[in-house]
Amino acid sequence: MPAIALRAALTIVLSVLLPAAFAQPVTWNDDFGPVTFKQPPRRVVVLDWGLVEQLLAIGVTPVGVGEPDGYRRWVSTPTLPTSVADVGARREPNLEAMSQLRPDLILATPEYASILPLLNAVAPTMLLATFDDSGQPLQRSRQITTLLGRMLDHQAQADALLKRVDNHFAEARAALAGQALEPLYLVTFLDERHLRVNGGQGLYQAVLDELGLRNAWRGPTSSWGFATITLAALATPSDARLVLFEPLPDAAALNRNPIWKALSAVREQRVDSLPAVWPYGGVSSAERLALLLKQRFAPSAQP
Repeated sequence: MPAIALRAALTIVLSVLLPAAFAQPVTWNDDFGPVTFKQPPRRVVVLDWGLVEQLLAIGVTPVGVGEPDGYRRWVSTPTLPTSVADVGARREPNLEAMSQLRPDLILATPEYASILPLLNAVAPTMLLATFDDSGQPLQRSRQITTLLGRMLDHQAQADALLKRVDNHFAEARAALAGQALEPLYLVTFLDERHLRVNGGQGLYQAVLDELGLRNAWRGPTSSWGFATITLAALATPSDARLVLFEPLPDAAALNRNPIWKALSAVREQRVDSLPAVWPYGGVSSAERLALLLKQRFAPSAQP
Protein backbone atom coordinates (compact mmCIF):
# COMPACT_ATOMS: atom_id res chain seq x y z
CA MET A 1 0.00 0.00 0.00
CA PRO A 2 1.38 3.46 -0.87
CA ALA A 3 2.62 5.49 2.10
CA ILE A 4 0.02 8.24 1.62
CA ALA A 5 -2.82 5.70 1.48
CA LEU A 6 -1.44 3.91 4.56
CA ARG A 7 -1.31 7.14 6.57
CA ALA A 8 -4.87 7.96 5.50
CA ALA A 9 -6.07 4.51 6.56
CA LEU A 10 -4.36 4.80 9.94
CA THR A 11 -5.91 8.23 10.46
CA ILE A 12 -9.38 6.81 9.86
CA VAL A 13 -8.80 3.86 12.21
CA LEU A 14 -7.43 6.05 14.99
CA SER A 15 -10.30 8.52 14.66
CA VAL A 16 -12.75 5.66 15.18
CA LEU A 17 -10.92 3.88 17.99
CA LEU A 18 -9.60 6.89 19.92
CA PRO A 19 -12.00 9.81 19.47
CA ALA A 20 -11.69 10.87 23.12
CA ALA A 21 -7.95 11.43 22.76
CA PHE A 22 -8.59 14.34 20.43
CA ALA A 23 -11.61 15.79 22.19
CA GLN A 24 -11.39 19.33 23.51
CA PRO A 25 -11.70 19.82 27.28
CA VAL A 26 -15.19 20.85 28.34
CA THR A 27 -16.13 22.90 31.41
CA TRP A 28 -19.42 22.94 33.32
CA ASN A 29 -20.36 24.82 36.48
CA ASP A 30 -21.60 23.17 39.66
CA ASP A 31 -22.60 24.89 42.91
CA PHE A 32 -18.98 25.78 43.69
CA GLY A 33 -17.70 26.87 40.29
CA PRO A 34 -16.25 25.41 37.09
CA VAL A 35 -15.42 21.72 36.67
CA THR A 36 -13.35 20.75 33.64
CA PHE A 37 -13.43 17.37 31.89
CA LYS A 38 -10.83 16.12 29.44
CA GLN A 39 -13.67 14.59 27.43
CA PRO A 40 -17.47 14.68 27.59
CA PRO A 41 -18.52 12.49 30.55
CA ARG A 42 -20.25 9.20 29.83
CA ARG A 43 -19.61 6.88 32.79
CA VAL A 44 -21.22 8.38 35.89
CA VAL A 45 -21.08 7.38 39.56
CA VAL A 46 -23.75 8.96 41.79
CA LEU A 47 -23.74 9.17 45.59
CA ASP A 48 -27.06 10.95 46.18
CA TRP A 49 -30.36 9.17 45.49
CA GLY A 50 -32.08 12.36 44.35
CA LEU A 51 -29.45 12.78 41.65
CA VAL A 52 -29.74 9.08 40.76
CA GLU A 53 -33.44 9.64 40.21
CA GLN A 54 -32.83 12.63 37.99
CA LEU A 55 -30.30 10.78 35.84
CA LEU A 56 -32.59 7.79 35.34
CA ALA A 57 -35.51 10.07 34.53
CA ILE A 58 -33.65 11.46 31.50
CA GLY A 59 -32.55 8.04 30.31
CA VAL A 60 -29.02 7.92 31.73
CA THR A 61 -28.04 4.81 33.72
CA PRO A 62 -25.15 5.39 36.15
CA VAL A 63 -22.39 2.80 36.34
CA GLY A 64 -22.31 2.97 40.14
CA VAL A 65 -24.55 4.19 42.98
CA GLY A 66 -24.20 4.53 46.73
CA GLU A 67 -26.47 2.02 48.51
CA PRO A 68 -28.46 0.94 45.44
CA ASP A 69 -30.67 -1.43 47.46
CA GLY A 70 -31.75 1.51 49.60
CA TYR A 71 -32.64 3.45 46.46
CA ARG A 72 -34.81 0.57 45.27
CA ARG A 73 -36.62 0.46 48.61
CA TRP A 74 -37.12 4.15 49.37
CA VAL A 75 -37.13 5.83 45.96
CA SER A 76 -38.02 2.95 43.62
CA THR A 77 -39.08 5.10 40.66
CA PRO A 78 -37.48 5.42 38.12
CA THR A 79 -36.28 1.82 38.31
CA LEU A 80 -32.58 1.30 38.97
CA PRO A 81 -31.24 -1.62 36.88
CA THR A 82 -29.64 -4.51 38.75
CA SER A 83 -26.53 -4.09 36.61
CA VAL A 84 -25.59 -0.86 38.44
CA ALA A 85 -22.64 -1.40 40.79
CA ASP A 86 -22.74 -0.74 44.53
CA VAL A 87 -20.06 1.80 45.55
CA GLY A 88 -20.65 1.52 49.28
CA ALA A 89 -22.39 3.67 51.84
CA ARG A 90 -23.58 7.04 50.66
CA ARG A 91 -21.81 8.86 53.49
CA GLU A 92 -18.66 6.74 53.30
CA PRO A 93 -18.31 5.72 49.65
CA ASN A 94 -15.81 3.06 48.65
CA LEU A 95 -13.17 4.93 46.65
CA GLU A 96 -11.58 1.73 45.37
CA ALA A 97 -14.91 0.42 44.09
CA MET A 98 -15.51 3.71 42.32
CA SER A 99 -12.03 3.71 40.76
CA GLN A 100 -12.58 0.23 39.35
CA LEU A 101 -15.60 1.54 37.44
CA ARG A 102 -13.42 4.11 35.64
CA PRO A 103 -15.99 6.91 35.89
CA ASP A 104 -15.76 10.12 33.87
CA LEU A 105 -17.92 11.96 36.40
CA ILE A 106 -18.98 11.65 40.03
CA LEU A 107 -22.21 13.37 41.05
CA ALA A 108 -22.85 14.28 44.68
CA THR A 109 -24.26 17.11 46.79
CA PRO A 110 -22.47 19.86 48.75
CA GLU A 111 -22.62 17.61 51.84
CA TYR A 112 -19.63 15.83 50.26
CA ALA A 113 -17.46 18.96 50.09
CA SER A 114 -15.21 17.72 52.92
CA ILE A 115 -14.09 14.71 50.84
CA LEU A 116 -14.08 16.50 47.48
CA PRO A 117 -10.29 16.11 47.02
CA LEU A 118 -10.63 12.34 47.48
CA LEU A 119 -13.49 12.16 45.00
CA ASN A 120 -11.66 14.33 42.48
CA ALA A 121 -8.72 11.92 42.67
CA VAL A 122 -11.07 9.27 41.25
CA ALA A 123 -12.85 11.44 38.66
CA PRO A 124 -13.99 15.04 38.17
CA THR A 125 -16.77 15.60 40.71
CA MET A 126 -19.74 17.92 40.54
CA LEU A 127 -21.65 18.95 43.67
CA LEU A 128 -25.26 19.87 42.94
CA ALA A 129 -27.84 20.80 45.60
CA THR A 130 -31.57 20.41 45.03
CA PHE A 131 -32.12 21.74 48.55
CA ASP A 132 -30.26 25.02 49.03
CA ASP A 133 -30.73 28.50 50.47
CA SER A 134 -33.22 29.41 47.74
CA GLY A 135 -35.82 27.18 49.40
CA GLN A 136 -37.15 26.17 45.98
CA PRO A 137 -36.26 22.49 45.49
CA LEU A 138 -38.61 21.98 42.58
CA GLN A 139 -37.14 24.89 40.63
CA ARG A 140 -33.61 23.82 41.49
CA SER A 141 -34.38 20.30 40.33
CA ARG A 142 -35.58 21.65 37.00
CA GLN A 143 -32.29 23.51 36.60
CA ILE A 144 -30.27 20.41 37.49
CA THR A 145 -32.27 18.30 35.06
CA THR A 146 -31.50 20.73 32.25
CA LEU A 147 -27.80 20.85 33.19
CA LEU A 148 -27.49 17.05 33.28
CA GLY A 149 -29.31 16.76 29.98
CA ARG A 150 -26.86 19.15 28.32
CA MET A 151 -23.78 17.60 29.93
CA LEU A 152 -24.66 14.02 29.07
CA ASP A 153 -26.12 14.61 25.60
CA HIS A 154 -29.68 13.90 26.76
CA GLN A 155 -31.11 17.38 26.30
CA ALA A 156 -34.13 16.15 24.33
CA GLN A 157 -34.99 13.67 27.09
CA ALA A 158 -34.57 16.33 29.77
CA ASP A 159 -36.84 18.74 27.89
CA ALA A 160 -39.42 16.00 27.40
CA LEU A 161 -39.34 15.11 31.10
CA LEU A 162 -39.91 18.71 32.20
CA LYS A 163 -42.75 19.15 29.72
CA ARG A 164 -44.40 15.92 30.87
CA VAL A 165 -44.11 16.92 34.54
CA ASP A 166 -45.66 20.33 33.83
CA ASN A 167 -48.52 18.63 31.97
CA HIS A 168 -49.15 16.26 34.86
CA PHE A 169 -49.15 19.15 37.33
CA ALA A 170 -51.70 20.98 35.19
CA GLU A 171 -53.90 17.88 34.87
CA ALA A 172 -53.79 17.19 38.60
CA ARG A 173 -54.47 20.84 39.45
CA ALA A 174 -57.51 20.86 37.16
CA ALA A 175 -58.79 17.53 38.52
CA LEU A 176 -58.54 18.75 42.13
CA ALA A 177 -59.85 22.28 41.51
CA GLY A 178 -62.92 23.21 43.48
CA GLN A 179 -62.70 20.26 45.85
CA ALA A 180 -63.41 21.03 49.48
CA LEU A 181 -60.44 18.95 50.57
CA GLU A 182 -59.22 19.22 54.14
CA PRO A 183 -55.67 20.42 54.86
CA LEU A 184 -53.26 17.50 54.58
CA TYR A 185 -50.66 16.18 56.97
CA LEU A 186 -48.07 14.41 54.82
CA VAL A 187 -46.20 12.09 57.18
CA THR A 188 -43.82 9.14 57.30
CA PHE A 189 -43.59 7.07 60.47
CA LEU A 190 -40.24 6.44 62.15
CA ASP A 191 -41.86 4.16 64.75
CA GLU A 192 -45.30 3.89 66.37
CA ARG A 193 -44.89 7.20 68.22
CA HIS A 194 -42.54 9.32 66.11
CA LEU A 195 -42.87 10.54 62.57
CA ARG A 196 -41.68 13.07 60.04
CA VAL A 197 -44.17 15.62 58.81
CA ASN A 198 -43.48 17.50 55.58
CA GLY A 199 -43.89 21.19 54.84
CA GLY A 200 -41.84 24.37 54.93
CA GLN A 201 -39.58 24.65 51.90
CA GLY A 202 -39.59 20.95 51.06
CA LEU A 203 -40.45 19.14 47.86
CA TYR A 204 -43.81 17.92 49.17
CA GLN A 205 -44.83 21.50 49.95
CA ALA A 206 -43.82 22.58 46.45
CA VAL A 207 -46.14 19.94 45.01
CA LEU A 208 -49.02 21.01 47.25
CA ASP A 209 -48.50 24.58 46.05
CA GLU A 210 -48.51 23.43 42.42
CA LEU A 211 -51.81 21.58 42.94
CA GLY A 212 -53.52 24.25 45.04
CA LEU A 213 -53.76 22.00 48.11
CA ARG A 214 -53.33 23.07 51.74
CA ASN A 215 -50.79 21.75 54.21
CA ALA A 216 -52.04 21.16 57.75
CA TRP A 217 -48.53 21.46 59.19
CA ARG A 218 -47.66 25.06 60.07
CA GLY A 219 -44.76 24.43 62.40
CA PRO A 220 -41.06 24.85 61.68
CA THR A 221 -39.17 22.42 59.46
CA SER A 222 -35.56 21.67 58.55
CA SER A 223 -33.94 22.97 55.36
CA TRP A 224 -35.01 19.65 53.83
CA GLY A 225 -38.65 20.49 54.52
CA PHE A 226 -39.53 18.13 57.37
CA ALA A 227 -39.97 18.15 61.13
CA THR A 228 -39.56 15.16 63.45
CA ILE A 229 -42.54 15.11 65.80
CA THR A 230 -44.59 12.87 68.07
CA LEU A 231 -48.15 11.77 67.38
CA ALA A 232 -49.44 14.28 69.92
CA ALA A 233 -48.35 17.13 67.63
CA LEU A 234 -51.00 16.04 65.10
CA ALA A 235 -53.86 16.79 67.47
CA THR A 236 -54.70 20.03 65.64
CA PRO A 237 -56.18 21.26 63.38
CA SER A 238 -59.19 19.06 64.00
CA ASP A 239 -60.32 19.06 60.36
CA ALA A 240 -57.03 17.84 58.88
CA ARG A 241 -56.65 14.71 56.77
CA LEU A 242 -53.76 12.41 57.56
CA VAL A 243 -51.80 11.05 54.59
CA LEU A 244 -49.37 8.27 55.53
CA PHE A 245 -46.53 7.24 53.23
CA GLU A 246 -45.25 3.69 53.20
CA PRO A 247 -43.62 1.88 54.89
CA LEU A 248 -46.33 1.90 57.55
CA PRO A 249 -45.93 0.88 61.19
CA ASP A 250 -47.46 -2.29 62.55
CA ALA A 251 -51.21 -1.71 62.50
CA ALA A 252 -51.89 -3.65 65.70
CA ALA A 253 -49.27 -1.70 67.66
CA LEU A 254 -50.58 1.58 66.28
CA ASN A 255 -54.15 0.75 67.21
CA ARG A 256 -53.06 0.05 70.78
CA ASN A 257 -51.67 3.58 71.03
CA PRO A 258 -54.20 5.81 72.84
CA ILE A 259 -52.78 8.97 71.26
CA TRP A 260 -53.32 7.55 67.78
CA LYS A 261 -56.89 6.52 68.57
CA ALA A 262 -57.60 9.97 70.01
CA LEU A 263 -56.65 11.84 66.83
CA SER A 264 -59.75 13.31 65.22
CA ALA A 265 -58.53 12.25 61.77
CA VAL A 266 -58.38 8.63 63.00
CA ARG A 267 -61.72 8.77 64.84
CA GLU A 268 -63.45 10.30 61.81
CA GLN A 269 -61.71 8.08 59.26
CA ARG A 270 -59.79 10.83 57.49
CA VAL A 271 -56.66 8.71 57.07
CA ASP A 272 -55.15 7.70 53.72
CA SER A 273 -52.02 5.78 52.81
CA LEU A 274 -49.87 6.21 49.72
CA PRO A 275 -46.80 4.43 48.33
CA ALA A 276 -43.42 5.83 49.29
CA VAL A 277 -42.30 9.01 47.53
CA TRP A 278 -38.72 10.19 48.07
CA PRO A 279 -39.10 13.63 49.71
CA TYR A 280 -35.49 14.59 48.88
CA GLY A 281 -35.75 13.85 45.17
CA GLY A 282 -36.37 16.02 42.14
CA VAL A 283 -38.94 16.55 39.41
CA SER A 284 -39.58 12.82 39.04
CA SER A 285 -40.52 12.44 42.73
CA ALA A 286 -42.62 15.60 42.51
CA GLU A 287 -44.45 14.19 39.50
CA ARG A 288 -45.04 10.89 41.31
CA LEU A 289 -46.51 12.67 44.34
CA ALA A 290 -48.78 14.82 42.16
CA LEU A 291 -50.13 11.76 40.34
CA LEU A 292 -50.73 9.87 43.59
CA LEU A 293 -52.62 12.80 45.12
CA LYS A 294 -54.68 13.16 41.98
CA GLN A 295 -55.52 9.45 41.91
CA ARG A 296 -56.55 9.47 45.56
CA PHE A 297 -58.43 12.76 45.87
CA ALA A 298 -59.77 13.71 42.44
CA PRO A 299 -63.55 13.17 42.10
CA SER A 300 -63.07 10.27 39.66
CA ALA A 301 -60.98 8.48 42.29
CA GLN A 302 -63.72 8.44 44.90
CA PRO A 303 -65.78 5.26 45.40
